[in-house]
Amino acid sequence: MPRSVNLSIEAHGNSQAMHRTGWILSGIVIAFMAADAGSNLLAIAPIKKAALETGYPLDKMWLIGALALICLVLYAIASTSVLGAIMRVVLATVRYREDGRTMPEK
Repeated sequence: MPRSVNLSIEAHGNSQAMHRTGWILSGIVIAFMAADAGSNLLAIAPIKKAALETGYPLDKMWLIGALALICLVLYAIASTSVLGAIMRVVLATVRYREDGRTMPEK
């Protein structure tokens, strides 16, 4: 006799606690994304130093900050959060691109 397998993707257990945990984790990610976008838009000293070390021109810092802010807004909207997350990963990869390398050498 074949056994039935439950393929339901519905959450089991306390869904209210899981929902609250999801909001808290998303809030933490949004806070870090906002701090990153703000630091790039304001071009604070450590960010300038890191940009100079990787060879990235300082006059493009506003562009990185603006793109990070766009990714933040897309991530914060529920229907476009996956697009915002993917764009943020792409931005992080392009940001560290120098001389054909994906990440800076240590």
